[in-house]
Amino acid sequence: MAEANSANDHSTLWGYSVEFWDRFGIWSLVVGAMLGVAALLLTAASAYVLYRVADEAQKALEETSKSSGERIADLNRDTARLSGEAEKARAEAAQANARALEAKLELEKFKAPRTLNLEQQRLIADRIRQFSGTNFDAAVISGDPEALSILEMIEAAVRAADWTQIDWKDTRAAILLGRSGLPTVGNVSIAGILIQVESDQRQLDDAATALAIALREQGLSVMHTRNFQPIAAANTTAIHILVGRKD
Repeated sequence: MAEANSANDHSTLWGYSVEFWDRFGIWSLVVGAMLGVAALLLTAASAYVLYRVADEAQKALEETSKSSGERIADLNRDTARLSGEAEKARAEAAQANARALEAKLELEKFKAPRTLNLEQQRLIADRIRQFSGTNFDAAVISGDPEALSILEMIEAAVRAADWTQIDWKDTRAAILLGRSGLPTVGNVSIAGILIQVESDQRQLDDAATALAIALREQGLSVMHTRNFQPIAAANTTAIHILVGRKD
């Protein structure tokens, strides 16, 4: 037995005794366990750090998303406001253009000479033909070719309704504008067109009213008066057609 123990005491492995390797194995296990614990602690610490980093990143992302959402909402509101303002500006521009066009048309209409085409003259004649045989005379502003031109068109329409044109007579001034082959025309100083009656005859006034309406229907500016005497016309049984400058 003693010999066996002695042999064990002198046993070696790679130049070291069995006892050395026994202690080395035990310490290796201890060190391995310690390293394992350290590794677990490091893993837990790493996991915690990563969790905190992820949490902060998530918060930063949420703040960024919130801020971006608010900026997008602000941009959408600004876009809607600008779009509304642009639409309003376009509408105002369209209205301004329409008003400018209307003003231009009115100006052109104002500048354009008064006229009655053949169809308009026919319509006027049809409107007043029920008063056929009515006497009328005419006067025009002196030196205005436009006024004389529209008067001649009115005269043609009235004569086509079988009204009778007679010479203009002015007992006060006796100013006549003779025209070859046509009744004479007096001289007046008025604006626009005046249909005048210097009589209390109801039928004569009805005829004058119908003529004034017929002329207005064709776009002419016409006044109708009764017993109003801007000039002393002697033809009290006639309707006076007085044409002045364009008003």
